[in-house]
Amino acid sequence: MPPTRTSGTGRWNDEGLVRREVWASYGLPVIFLILAGTLVSLFFPDLLHLVLGSLGALKG
Repeated sequence: MPPTRTSGTGRWNDEGLVRREVWASYGLPVIFLILAGTLVSLFFPDLLHLVLGSLGALKG
């Protein structure tokens, strides 16, 4: 797929391509972490409380 806009010279610029690369490197892991956290909290609420409790104990 070509990038979304053309530059003044009429050739394709890389703006759209760069945006897709940034999205692939930052957006997808964030979505994965959110989904994983949601699934854990839905199916394993005790595990979530255990993890949060151990983190609280480590902090003091």
